[in-house]
Amino acid sequence: MIIPIGAQNAFVLSRGIHRNHHLLTATLC
Repeated sequence: MIIPIGAQNAFVLSRGIHRNHHLLTATLC
């Protein structure tokens, strides 16, 4: 599932992925 997000959100996500990678994967999948 791909959800269009703002550049600011993408920046926050790119930094948060390092910490919440397992959470992001569970949410996206």
